[in-house]
Amino acid sequence: MLEVRNNTIIRLLEDTTDIVENRHTGIATMRDEMKKMNLPKPEFETLRGTFKVTFRREKTEITVKDFTENFTENCTDNEIKLLELLKVNPNITQVELSSKLDVSRRTISTILSNLKEKKKIERVGSDRKGYWKVLG
Repeated sequence: MLEVRNNTIIRLLEDTTDIVENRHTGIATMRDEMKKMNLPKPEFETLRGTFKVTFRREKTEITVKDFTENFTENCTDNEIKLLELLKVNPNITQVELSSKLDVSRRTISTILSNLKEKKKIERVGSDRKGYWKVLG
């Protein structure tokens, strides 16, 4: 009964509005986008006529290495961790950095600005196609 009612509502929305773009593509799209960002797969659970989706963040252990004490002098812990991530993957995005350091994207933007001012990193190329160069 629930499926018939849902299909009727969807047909009405499809016929009268442009709200419904494509049916049955949301979960596949979500999985594809999460895979592109190297995020863990969501967990699906059926609960009495509805369902629950659980998203988990990947916890990454960040170890600081390959930097001299002079290079990381006057750097915060998050700045040092971010430098290590940039050294390992110069093409990493701010969204990925945010996830790995468990801070907001805005915080990542601020840390990157601080590191550029301190002459620890520079952006090579465009914002979209470029990469980060660690200068130490």
